[in-house]
Amino acid sequence: MICEIKKFFFYTFIEVCIQHCISTENQTTI
Repeated sequence: MICEIKKFFFYTFIEVCIQHCISTENQTTI
């Protein structure tokens, strides 16, 4: 159970980082 929770937070963290990178790139190109 704890392992599943860690996995969930891990993938959520990666998703947030990817979204942040995309938004940052979009701001620099504009």
